[in-house]
Amino acid sequence: MSPPKNAKRNTTRVRQSILAAQPTVCGDNMSDLVFNMLARAVLQLYAAKHNCKVKRKRRKAVKVKTMNNNFESYVQNAVTDGFRLEKNESNSPNKAESIIFDNNELLSMWQELSDLTLKKAGILIKMQNAMQPVLENFVLYDRIVYLKEKGVVKCKFKKIFDEKLSPRCLALIAYKS
Repeated sequence: MSPPKNAKRNTTRVRQSILAAQPTVCGDNMSDLVFNMLARAVLQLYAAKHNCKVKRKRRKAVKVKTMNNNFESYVQNAVTDGFRLEKNESNSPNKAESIIFDNNELLSMWQELSDLTLKKAGILIKMQNAMQPVLENFVLYDRIVYLKEKGVVKCKFKKIFDEKLSPRCLALIAYKS
């Protein structure tokens, strides 16, 4: 079965949302970050292939710290406690109907990932870590320019915590006259 025509668009959205959730400092846990990103991406691709969307059952859908990068454990935890699939058709009367994951198909999708894909994911995470602070500052600077254009003359950045925790460590402070 080939993926639907909109699978490429869905994959792009998956990559964007996953990247937005990555921590800013990689350090020794790069393999964990790559595993987490690709494991979730496999779930998303499976859902796109079956014209579904992945919905979390709870905030921390999968306890990845206890898995030691074992995809079988990830899938077991994800399909029993963490995620559910819902059909994408908006005109379906059973829209909330949950679809069951096929663990064997998920495992075969995981096994199809090449070493090159793992390396690309690592590079993508490193690039994101390098660009994220610059882009965050650009957005804040744009907001200051906008406020000054609207007549707010007293506005500035203030660092509120260490940038190693998050690139969103700056607050925009504006005083209304």
